[in-house]
Amino acid sequence: MKLSRNVLVGSLAVSGMVLGAIAPAMTAQAATSTGVIGSDGTVTHTDTPQNIGDLNNPENGQLAIAMDKTEGDGSGVATATSNAAVKVVTGVLVLDQVPDFNFGTAVSGQQKDLVDNTRPADAKSVDGNADGNLSVLESRDVTKTNGFTLTAQLGQFTDANGNPVSGDGAFTLNLLSQPVSNGKETITDDSGNQLTTQAAALKSSTTTPSSVGAAADVMTIDNKSTAYKAGQYLAKFNSASTSADKKAGANLVIPNISDHSAAVKSLNAPITWTLKTNAVQGA
Repeated sequence: MKLSRNVLVGSLAVSGMVLGAIAPAMTAQAATSTGVIGSDGTVTHTDTPQNIGDLNNPENGQLAIAMDKTEGDGSGVATATSNAAVKVVTGVLVLDQVPDFNFGTAVSGQQKDLVDNTRPADAKSVDGNADGNLSVLESRDVTKTNGFTLTAQLGQFTDANGNPVSGDGAFTLNLLSQPVSNGKETITDDSGNQLTTQAAALKSSTTTPSSVGAAADVMTIDNKSTAYKAGQYLAKFNSASTSADKKAGANLVIPNISDHSAAVKSLNAPITWTLKTNAVQGA
């Protein structure tokens, strides 16, 4: 069998399966081959697997070949090493993910359903995700804790220059009640009742751009509920086209804007999510 030394195989041998933010550093492992490529391109079998280096190295002209023998049992072996990584948290309560909301293009006085969860380039937020995920990780001993409360506050809408937008009343971001899952299946209590987020109406500040409106509860659970367990609490706020029930998870009520000059303005407002541990009763 002949193969050119210049033939490179693009193989994703070191692919990380990662849960969490950053995978840990991986120890370099070399691939092995029982096929040795000669200077003339001829491939011969070797009983001792040969170290050929990293399959992802573009300078590596070798291939991980499982070369069968012409004598004996005819077996050939090739190996390569990839990586699986996970970041495990224990004993802490974590605000894992918060969603961004994009309501597309709307007019003054309109109520507009969520379009998607992308964030415009001029937005000041850096923590939101484009999947609509709102996620809390509970890794404490739930026999000794009393759950948590997650609230949200809407700030002032401003234009690209940071100028606050005035109108007849406040902007209102309505978060509809959404089912809560553990990342795999819906969370229910012992009676079969489904755990959901609370519907919340977040009103924007009407004072200064740096201030926020009143906080509203979005997700609350305590140890009175049999649904309270260690694990992930995940709610998804998606558009009607991508949500499971084909209903938008949020809408925005836009006040009547006093400025009627011809213009198209990109407006943004920060949403502050606050996760608090519930006090243990009797402590």
